Amino acid sequence: QNVIENIAPLIVKGELGASKLLLIHSTLTWATYNSFGGRSAYMGPINAARERSRVISLDRPMIGSGLNHFGRDGIALVQFLESNGIHVDQIADTDLDRNPSIISHYSGIILSGHPEYMTNRIFKSLVAARNNGINIAFLGANSAYWQVRLESSSIGSDRRIAIYRDPTTDPVTDPTLISIQFDNPRINMMPSLLTGETTAGVHVVGDMSLVNKPSWLNIPDKAQLYGWSPNSEIDSVISNNFSPSNVHLIFSGKFRLVRLPKSSDPTKSVAMHRSYLAQTIWYTTPSGSAVFVAGNNYWACELSYTCSEGNVGDSTRSILQSVTQQVLSLWQTKA
Repeated sequence: QNVIENIAPLIVKGELGASKLLLIHSTLTWATYNSFGGRSAYMGPINAARERSRVISLDRPMIGSGLNHFGRDGIALVQFLESNGIHVDQIADTDLDRNPSIISHYSGIILSGHPEYMTNRIFKSLVAARNNGINIAFLGANSAYWQVRLESSSIGSDRRIAIYRDPTTDPVTDPTLISIQFDNPRINMMPSLLTGETTAGVHVVGDMSLVNKPSWLNIPDKAQLYGWSPNSEIDSVISNNFSPSNVHLIFSGKFRLVRLPKSSDPTKSVAMHRSYLAQTIWYTTPSGSAVFVAGNNYWACELSYTCSEGNVGDSTRSILQSVTQQVLSLWQTKA
């Protein structure tokens, strides 16, 4: 009997500029959550933080949470795009780190689900793209939270991810390479520079309602987004010197923190009495580029009926699909 134990993703790349949109898969994030071999950047064999890995290999099959991210943020979105005839070219985020000029061939860039981990070069490349009139669609949340660096292995260059998190324990001190949060004053690269938002909650549950409908968006006047996964990660608007000045709110809703009781059925979650805001926004820049930020890491997953972690009903999925189709249609025109 044949048994499939693990999966390794394969991204098929075409000729640069064959499509107007470029989908950048967050392989750094997938690898960081990947627990093949008993360790990830979050846990070790005894599930203790002190046992987690500080250096992660990109050359491992995927299991656990890493595999879940691959299916939720990668496969589900690609299936939606293909089934709706939305043509995109696809690369890994490591490709962008290696060759930032890739993005100059496109009118719009798509990032899916949970691009939590980025290198300094990836972050700056996205800022440069936006400043040069290239549109960006963040179909998720918790973007650009941790700065990491790529290191060589015996297999080749850039095959390992350094993710110490605590900069005082990182042997590298170069601000462009050190493992640190992007919003740390030491490097001062606020995620809101890209998204106009900040991470507002992790493992939360709630619903979202239409606040302002842009003239370019055709959806019902009282559109509601119900049934988000209790494992949601969400973003909300933040006002600081790094945020765009003309943010437009589309959807907003209060979420509640969810915790899993240790000694009971893990499928039964407990909603805690604390509120967070999940917000979907868009903004334009002086370069003419437009940026869309979904504000929920399950946005891409919920576009497809095949996503194993999908939780919303048909009415919500229909609205998400409509909004995404309209955004990606408009984002194919470069300013």
